[in-house]
Amino acid sequence: MDSTLRTQLKPVCPQGMGSNNVTFLDQNPSSSNIVDNSFFDQIVKQRRILPIDQALARDSETKVFAQQLAQNPNTFATKLASAMVKLQALDVLTGNQGQIRKVCSKFN
Repeated sequence: MDSTLRTQLKPVCPQGMGSNNVTFLDQNPSSSNIVDNSFFDQIVKQRRILPIDQALARDSETKVFAQQLAQNPNTFATKLASAMVKLQALDVLTGNQGQIRKVCSKFN
């Protein structure tokens, strides 16, 4: 994590203070509430909060993808639109058809 970001987050997220602390995953204040490529830009700049996000920038298979999305807002928009179309095509279970797992990695 970027050392400047770490310093900024320490007062917001002090150790041992419970789980009521809130911060945006996208550390760009001008777009924290917008779905854009800024999240990936922050990942590339090492201004990421979660370890899984750090992995995107470090893993050899995902690093280039993260860089492409960070550099080009149009690429991000195209990829996001494609993903939304694919998600829309999934059959959603409703009512008693499905179940919510109590443990994500195991069937109830």
